[in-house]
Amino acid sequence: MQRVSQTVSSHQQTLRPSVRPPSGFLLTLVLLPQRRPVRRRFESPGIYSDDDANSDASSACSERSFGSRNGGAGPHFLRQTEDVAEVLNHCASSNWSERKEGLLGLQNLLKGQRTLSRVELKRLCEIFTRMFADPHSKVFSMFLETLVDFIVLHRDDLQDWLFVLLTQLLKKMGADLLGSVQAKVQKALDVTRDSFPLELQFNILMRFIVDQTQTPNLKVKVAILRYIEALARQMDPADFRDGTVSVFTPPHPVSWV
Repeated sequence: MQRVSQTVSSHQQTLRPSVRPPSGFLLTLVLLPQRRPVRRRFESPGIYSDDDANSDASSACSERSFGSRNGGAGPHFLRQTEDVAEVLNHCASSNWSERKEGLLGLQNLLKGQRTLSRVELKRLCEIFTRMFADPHSKVFSMFLETLVDFIVLHRDDLQDWLFVLLTQLLKKMGADLLGSVQAKVQKALDVTRDSFPLELQFNILMRFIVDQTQTPNLKVKVAILRYIEALARQMDPADFRDGTVSVFTPPHPVSWV
């Protein structure tokens, strides 16, 4: 009996070292999940791709939330602001090819419904005022195309600039232009007439007629009178009775026409 007990005890001692796990094995199992995210920061893309995708999606949502909380001032908005500044700088360039490139970029922004801030509008109106006298035909032609997009998108913000816009377009009707360019001027006038209050346009032209510092040529005078006639046909007759519009008599009506 004693021999059997000794034999069993001997087998137990023999087995214990073989089944007992290494001392660091359990510690490794416990710490491995905690080390994995830390190690992932320094590994190449592709490892733990599911975690990366979830992390990227979370970051994108965070950026959108940040932008909405800050009035849209997220990374995309800042890039758009930088793009507009660069476009306006090109439009104001003394180099005609850069002006043309700037107008092309501006067309893309306007067609994409990118509205301009008050500061951007003010600067662009100043640039466009100079472009009415641009000496390069290709730039001027593209300017007229861009002008139409500008009016359509920002008609509610341009009433302070309407005097310049309307009178400069009408003056161009008296210039010697190619037929294709003349058609673009006419289109810009048509869009202008449809985009702004009729009585405001009428009053502006009445002011222009009585301004003795203005010396339009015969073609411009004819264009102005035709434009006024088109306005009057669309206006309510009551506007002329209740003082909504101001009708002036030119100081020298015979000589003016």
